[in-house]
Amino acid sequence: MTIGRLIHSLPVSRLLLRLASWMVPGRQRREWLAEWQAELWQVCHAHGKPDAALRGCEEATAFTLGAFPDAYCLRRDRPRRTRRLLLCAGSAARCGLLLAGLAAVSMLACLCLPGASRSLRPLPYRDAANLAIVSSGGYAGKTLPGIRLADYESWRANGGNVFREVAFYRPETQKVGIEPGETVALSVARASDNLFELLDLPLPSSVVEEEPGPHPPKLLLSWQTWQRTFYGERGVIGRTVTIAGRPVLIAGIVPENFWRLPGHIDGWLLEDENGLDALPAKAKGFVLAQMRGSGREFSGWQNVY
Repeated sequence: MTIGRLIHSLPVSRLLLRLASWMVPGRQRREWLAEWQAELWQVCHAHGKPDAALRGCEEATAFTLGAFPDAYCLRRDRPRRTRRLLLCAGSAARCGLLLAGLAAVSMLACLCLPGASRSLRPLPYRDAANLAIVSSGGYAGKTLPGIRLADYESWRANGGNVFREVAFYRPETQKVGIEPGETVALSVARASDNLFELLDLPLPSSVVEEEPGPHPPKLLLSWQTWQRTFYGERGVIGRTVTIAGRPVLIAGIVPENFWRLPGHIDGWLLEDENGLDALPAKAKGFVLAQMRGSGREFSGWQNVY
């Protein structure tokens, strides 16, 4: 058998169809191959030649070579049809794609908002599952000071069967003298001196505590206030400022994003019992409590988390 007759043989034509079929998308391949094989049979028998005499049929080979451009076109046009399907108005594919895109954009936008990514992180406080904000107004009552100082003092003295520990803070706008003749208005929370101990933020030791005699109240600055008002000065700890005419010691900086509780606060003025007693008994503030059981077990308490 000559090379030319071998090239134009029917088995070679069928092999070429098989090779071309691998260019066709999988779901269409079987149907496409069956159609081309049937047409090949028609081409061969159109000349009145039986299968055994078709080895020299050049028409069959030429016809088979046309399968490759056809298979290529199917492969090339498939993504276009898919895109048209996805962009077709009212299609389920388009709705699903649109919803997925909106969900992704919404999530990214949420994470870019101030405090959004912070709120997704767990609370950095000790035993956060049992940490609660005491409120008489449900969740709506957590955003504004609502507990009288007298009630806090009563719970501190007699609430041992419910609370392991309670702390009080009351935000107030105060004029803080940071330099002679220079004052700034800051939101200062007058707080019980166990507030940050309850939240498990240890206070730095101060050289003033090593000296005998009474010590001035301690002021903790928020990280933002330290940057904005004191320009991030490292030597600010240990400096004395004045609040309402009395000297106050800057005792530390609260880490960035540590405060996740109600109230925008620039600084916390930690008061002992005598300092808090100077407030009116009806003065209202926030009360934090470490519950002896889960805060969800007690009507009127709201968990922080």
